[in-house]
Amino acid sequence: MRQTIYTTYGAEHLPGLLADLQAFDPARQIKSVKWLRAIDAPESLSGKIE
Repeated sequence: MRQTIYTTYGAEHLPGLLADLQAFDPARQIKSVKWLRAIDAPESLSGKIE
């Protein structure tokens, strides 16, 4: 079984998520963080929002 967990969360949710995980297991820690834009704008767009 793998011991690594990957999660995707918004930046404001990360502190709360870590606190919740550490409540169950204080040894939990963040090994790395990569900031990515989850949804990128399309190269071309036609239409309108009503």
